[in-house]
Amino acid sequence: MSHRTIYLELCHKFLPQVVEGTCRDLEGTAFEAIAFRGISGAMVAPAVAYKLGKQLMCIRKTSDQAHTTYIAEGPLTESRYVIIDDQISSGATVLAIRDAIQSELNPAHKCVGIYLYNRPPSYFECWDAAKPLVFADIPILVRSWETPNAA
Repeated sequence: MSHRTIYLELCHKFLPQVVEGTCRDLEGTAFEAIAFRGISGAMVAPAVAYKLGKQLMCIRKTSDQAHTTYIAEGPLTESRYVIIDDQISSGATVLAIRDAIQSELNPAHKCVGIYLYNRPPSYFECWDAAKPLVFADIPILVRSWETPNAA
């Protein structure tokens, strides 16, 4: 079985728990919109935005074939937003999302956090040293819930 198949099966199986946990963790954060890119964001961000009453910012890769020429879709009025994704590797996706929002939607939009729904708090202990080099001005909103048993 391929990694993608396992990933999609696990996301589908645990989507209700992921959405509920994400909503709980984001309740105390002041923001108006949720930004995402790719399938990992598209699986979680719309459900979380719906439950929290937030707007969506959909960011496409410039190489994506789509029914539109827009790289970024979302609110044009100044908004604070949280990026929802499964993980951070190099930080390139986060920077691409932030750059697309500022150039395509509104330069006054402000990223107030990155929420990684697929990473437990222990992940950040080893990643903290590299974080300031990539985006020191964006806080990481740490997940508080445990992944359900995949068995």
